[in-house]
Amino acid sequence: MAKKDAWISAQDRLPEEGYVVLAIASGRPRANITLKEAYQIAEWCQEDGWILQEFPEWEDAEVTHWMPLPEPPKKE
Repeated sequence: MAKKDAWISAQDRLPEEGYVVLAIASGRPRANITLKEAYQIAEWCQEDGWILQEFPEWEDAEVTHWMPLPEPPKKE
């Protein structure tokens, strides 16, 4: 089993649908913006592909790796 904080290749496995993850994305979300291996909060959707929070309208993001987000801090 992979470590919880290890990067997972998007070619090897995709996250469960609707599960929010940290992803490494490249491409052009807008005509004047180009990303290269940018860290993005994203989720995988079978019907729509990768959905990135910062650019939800972006349809052809190239996501190479992803990892689960850490648990939020606990209140003391």
